Amino acid sequence: MTVPNPKSDLKPGMIASLTVSGVQKAPAPAVPLSAVVADPASPGRYAVFVAQEQGSKWVAHLREVTLGETHESDVAVDGVKPGEKIVVVGAARLKDGDSIRILP
Repeated sequence: MTVPNPKSDLKPGMIASLTVSGVQKAPAPAVPLSAVVADPASPGRYAVFVAQEQGSKWVAHLREVTLGETHESDVAVDGVKPGEKIVVVGAARLKDGDSIRILP
């Protein structure tokens, strides 16, 4: 975005907030930043571990996501559905297919 500055009122390092009207985005699920890991198969991409029940145990499956807007310690992600269980604690130490324990 380019802002006209004929009187040099705007100085380098100044911060501004902006509201764009008329643009509507569908809400995306948000996850804690601690759930986001680097995707080992795609450098520069991100992923989360989705917990899936398999028989009597829970298994973590790596899923690539696209990061969106952040709000405090949460980030919107495209690639997970609302209601899916996401690994938040210890995600950086997991591998795809690892068994996990769900805490209430």
